[in-house]
Order: sequence, then structure tokens, then C-alpha cells
Amino acid sequence: MTQKQWKSRTASVIIALAALGAINLPQLANTKAIAQTPSLQPLCTEADIKQHIQQLNQFDAANVNFNALVTCNSKAVPALIKALENQDEKFLIIAITALGEIGTKAAPAVPVLTKLLEDASIDVQIIALHALRQIGQDPIPPLIQALKSKNLTVRYKAAQTLGKFGIAAKDSVPDLETALKDTSPIVSYAASNALRKINPAIREINIAIKTYEQNPFSLDGSCKNCENSHDISQTLKRHNRTNSLVMCRIPVIQTVFKWKCPRVQRVNNNGR
Repeated sequence: MTQKQWKSRTASVIIALAALGAINLPQLANTKAIAQTPSLQPLCTEADIKQHIQQLNQFDAANVNFNALVTCNSKAVPALIKALENQDEKFLIIAITALGEIGTKAAPAVPVLTKLLEDASIDVQIIALHALRQIGQDPIPPLIQALKSKNLTVRYKAAQTLGKFGIAAKDSVPDLETALKDTSPIVSYAASNALRKINPAIREINIAIKTYEQNPFSLDGSCKNCENSHDISQTLKRHNRTNSLVMCRIPVIQTVFKWKCPRVQRVNNNGR
């Protein structure tokens, strides 16, 4: 069958369906355009998914491949879990974010993501917790609740585990501060250790966020018309030192790591 014959037959089928009331003919009047329009859906074969993952760290294609993996949904989950073995921190963050965007169908990744809450990288901890929350498996609330248990061992283990999560457990700070007054010295000790592991990172990140939101930074990271501009600039640069422009091209990551991606956000907002 020639291409011309195929287009003619396609048009005939559409007209017949319209006559039967199966479709709305005005919406599909341009049968030639329909026949010539390629599918916009990404291919989700094993080979295609593997290729998308391999290209996640390519500057010009990162966002396209990221979106393709999210669109592939549960089909991409096994390969993304395997990709979490990658030692490149920024690549790891992108792969974790993709699992989070897939949502509940990425549930098989929960054990690995939970383990990553104890990663040496604060950024990996943050994005792993973000992904777990999107999947519906946030481990922090149950641990916070456990701090109020009548069982001494449960309270101690909860405080100890929250400390292992580091910055990822920042929402537990008020409850850990309350636990400092626990009737058991061992619980107070565990809460104190947890706060020491969480608080320094929180302070540093909050400084970066505050300076970014309240002061007009130029693209080179300097601050104009503000006090202590040198100190503020150095704070921002400290957080951008290991920043990956590839990572920050993905909108979700820009939102989660807004103190790390201000330059990229500024450029994108200006349309350049």
C-alpha cells in the first residue's frame, strides 16, 4: 500500500466513524495533518529508557530526557533504581528527582531512597526525602511521633535515627528540642546528638536562602546596594561551589535547591 493510499483509507475510516457518531468530525477535519503528525510520546523500550538515563547529564538534553523518563512512568523505575548506583552526586540527584516525579508507582525505590537519607551528601539527603514524600513514604512524621512514645527504647531509637538523616530531618527540630527535656538522660543525649547533626546544615542553608531572596544578585553572584556584600557573596558562592548547571536546568530541582540554582533561575527568567 502506498503512502497516498494509506492516507486516503485513513480519511475514509475517520469519516465513517464520524457518521456513526463515534468521533466529532469537526475536531478531526484535517485528516492530512493527522496522518502526517508524529507521536509526541517518548518511546519507553528498555533501550530507550537506558539512553534517556545516560543522557541525563548532557546540558542541552537533560530536561528533555528527564521529562521522557517521568512520562515513561513505572516502566522507567527499575532502570532509575539501578542508576542510583552512580557515584556522581549531581546525576544521582536528577535520577532521584525523576523517581519522585513518577510518584506512587516508584514505590519499589523506597528502600534505596530511605538508605540515601543517610548519604554523606546533604543535597542527596534533601532530594531523597523530597522523593519519598512524593511517593507517599515520608519517614520523618512516624519518627517524630515516636519521640512521644511511652517506651524509652522507642524514643531513644527515634531520636538516634532522626540524627542519622541529618538535614533531611530538619522538620523534626522542634520535637527534638522538646526531647532534650526528656526524663531519660539517654533520650536527651540522643536528641542532642541529632540536633548537632541537623542544625549546622540548617543554619547554613537558611543563610543562603535569605540572602538570595532578600538581595538583588547579579549573574556573577555579587550583591549590589546591600550591607556586607562581600560576606553575602561569599556565602552564595560557597553553596554554588559544587553547583551543576545541568542539574539546575530541571525546574523541580530549581525549586528544591533554590539557594543552589539562583544563576540558572535568573537566566531562565530573562529568557536567555
